Amino acid sequence: MELMTNQTLSNYIEVPRRFHRSINIVQDSNNEAALSGYVVTPFTHELARTIATAILEPHGSRAWSIVGPFGAGKSAFGTFLLDVLSRESPVIEQASSIRSSAGLGPTTWKPILLTGQRRSFGRALIDKLRSSIESNAADASEEANIHHEDDILAAVDGLLDELISRHQRVVLLIDEFGKFLEYSVLDSTKTDLFVLQHLAERAARSNGNLVLLTIQHSSFASYADTAGTIATNEWRKIQGRFTDVPFYLPVEQMLALMDQALTHNFPFDLQRWYEDRLQVLRQCLPTSNAIV
Repeated sequence: MELMTNQTLSNYIEVPRRFHRSINIVQDSNNEAALSGYVVTPFTHELARTIATAILEPHGSRAWSIVGPFGAGKSAFGTFLLDVLSRESPVIEQASSIRSSAGLGPTTWKPILLTGQRRSFGRALIDKLRSSIESNAADASEEANIHHEDDILAAVDGLLDELISRHQRVVLLIDEFGKFLEYSVLDSTKTDLFVLQHLAERAARSNGNLVLLTIQHSSFASYADTAGTIATNEWRKIQGRFTDVPFYLPVEQMLALMDQALTHNFPFDLQRWYEDRLQVLRQCLPTSNAIV
């Protein structure tokens, strides 16, 4: 089947506006229009259910590291997970069913969202926690008093204590965490390494009051490869305090997402050709549902 003269697929296919840009997790987690357009697959549904169930279990994991390639949908998944955890009445329909199946009831977590930067993770975290507490934050941790590793750890603990006393439960989600890791590898003080370790250990013993999630392209240790064996091993030990999740959608679910993201208006002959090819493709793929 040949396209009409001087016609290309772009003449017939459009991509809805919401799929034109990447997700900004800080802005889009409160954007109901962006949330309502999220396409839930069996993989993302099961991952969100697993995390939501685990964080309230007595020995469940409360520190998670989501790792996958650029464009895989990690940040979009982060907004979906926040819809599950931070709202008693979520925007996304499937988020409500996950809350129900995980037995969350009225339990919600106050979201603290941070996007990676090439600067000290510890200091960026203090700034974010401080701004989340607003007027009381300056009293909790004055920059002038933060000089050493112990100062940073004490400031982080003080700010988290204040947030948890106000909201009972907090979920700290750091998107593009690799940017912090790239900076930290060059930091000879290793302060950020200890801050991350401290957070993971605190989350583990928090009874679900603190949940920690990082999103990045590679494992912690891979960012330290250029810094030598010792640094790589140190970051690998920190990674061991997290539950690692490789974020790779099965091919049939990725194709289903593409189908959701494309709208088309084919002429009759081209539509029939398209449907024939689509049927052949479906026969080659697993029979499990690709969209929830």
